[in-house]
Amino acid sequence: MDTCVPKQRKAVLSSLLGIARCGVVCISSCRHTLDALDEKMASRLNPQVLNFPAYSEDDMLLLLNSRAGQALTPGTYDDGILRRICISVDGDARKALRCLQAAAHLAEHEGATKIMPIHIHKVSQTLGGTRDSTVAGQVRPHERLILNLVREHQSIDSPRLREEYLRVCEELGASPVATRTFTDYLAHLLHLGFIKLAPDYA
Repeated sequence: MDTCVPKQRKAVLSSLLGIARCGVVCISSCRHTLDALDEKMASRLNPQVLNFPAYSEDDMLLLLNSRAGQALTPGTYDDGILRRICISVDGDARKALRCLQAAAHLAEHEGATKIMPIHIHKVSQTLGGTRDSTVAGQVRPHERLILNLVREHQSIDSPRLREEYLRVCEELGASPVATRTFTDYLAHLLHLGFIKLAPDYA
């Protein structure tokens, strides 16, 4: 369903529902897809909804380790790189595997001996289509970088977060934003509900 634009989606469903004794299985990575249908179509469809939870970070890491062990030469990747992929895709297994493959190809194309954070960053910008599209549509690139760092560390204070942000910017060859802008970005992420203050600071 996600590959159809709204008008096509309605037309396809309408055609299928017009076939006698036809069962329809709809698969979507977004739980709000059904909410986008008009009331008449939703009533005709009358679906039984099955929710499949996203992979946990540890589950995703096991999956990537297995696939990387089958396809990549030992020493061309490490757990840190695989965990960075896990964080960037937010439970989307398909994108995690695509990201690993694309990063490996990019590293080989650039003559690198192993997959580096810069390769993950580059391919993450081009793959798109993650279940985190809500985040992508509301935050700036550096805000996304900050958000990924918060998720990576789970709990981190602002000074340490700033240090990690500067370190990653240096790794990526990107110009970091000023301290005031960094603070504004944190406030924006807090306002959107993507990060939370620890109880001691709330």
